[in-house]
Amino acid sequence: MEIKEAVRRSMFGVLICACVAMSAVAQGDDPTQDLLTTGRRSFDDLNYHAADSIARLTLGLPGLRRNQRLQALQLAAASRFPAGEREQFGDSAMAALRALVRVAPTAPLPRTMTWRGLDSLLAFARRTTFGANASVPDSAVISGVSGTLTFEAFATRPAAFTLRVVRAGDPSIGELVDSVGPTERGTLRFAPVVTDQPHYASGAYRVVITAIEPESGDRILLSYRMTLQTPPVQLQSVPQALDATTLRPERTAPARARSVISGIVIGGFVYASVRAYRSPSLKDANVKPDSRASGWGVGLGILTTALSWYLDRGRVIVPNAAANDAARKAWVIQRDNLVASNANARVAYRGLAYFAQEEQ
Repeated sequence: MEIKEAVRRSMFGVLICACVAMSAVAQGDDPTQDLLTTGRRSFDDLNYHAADSIARLTLGLPGLRRNQRLQALQLAAASRFPAGEREQFGDSAMAALRALVRVAPTAPLPRTMTWRGLDSLLAFARRTTFGANASVPDSAVISGVSGTLTFEAFATRPAAFTLRVVRAGDPSIGELVDSVGPTERGTLRFAPVVTDQPHYASGAYRVVITAIEPESGDRILLSYRMTLQTPPVQLQSVPQALDATTLRPERTAPARARSVISGIVIGGFVYASVRAYRSPSLKDANVKPDSRASGWGVGLGILTTALSWYLDRGRVIVPNAAANDAARKAWVIQRDNLVASNANARVAYRGLAYFAQEEQ
């Protein structure tokens, strides 16, 4: 008898699916969503067997979207444990609720489908089932080069959450960008730009959030497609130093000939002084001048020439020096303005991120 009832339900469900699919194709609608709508109508008409059959068939369809899976699980749980009915299948309803809590721990049952008994089953499923999910927006703006994208992760029990970013098509586990926990609720952050040449350039990526329950090692993986629009930061080129070729000469050329003449004059003066101012007794004795006088004259001449050569930097050209000083000050102002402009560009930078959860 039970086998005949099961066959009858299966045939009934297949017929419903076929009718809904033909109608959806004719109207260009989503056949899976239409199937769920039919199941909800069956539930509202108190035809719980039909509603459960449609929920089972929907859950077995390939390519089921996440929101459709949640609707089917809610419909299955409510159809298997309706209010005021003798035929309540608590075990199978709990199985649907556990599957619901696993991927959507905070998802409620629709108010028109639940009642006190079913709410109690859902509360028990949440207490006894490890489930995790994350709040990820459809899109987000990256404000400034240091702007971060935030994801709120939560679980029914304390869990260690990790956030990895993987380039689309890359089989590796990607780069670990943040972690938090163990906690029942935590915030994961991801900064795509960071530098003037974005750390994650524009393109397609996957964001993988993993929740691990420390005690059991049970893990839940949440995967999202991410498209980034992160162009390079538009910056002004800042010169490191003033171009020396734009400056005017500030001094005249050193007078090297004058340095040589000064040395000759000093040396000759010393030599002549020694000969002219000898002691009278030495003159009468017809004694020759000390040869060291020549050495002193030559040495002082060379020393004078060297010092004059070294110290002679030329004469200051006052108009040119003033013009160069003004040019240097103008360059400092220009450099500071460029640095400030680049700082403002980094703050004003805007990027975009788009997300879509991958089917599970």
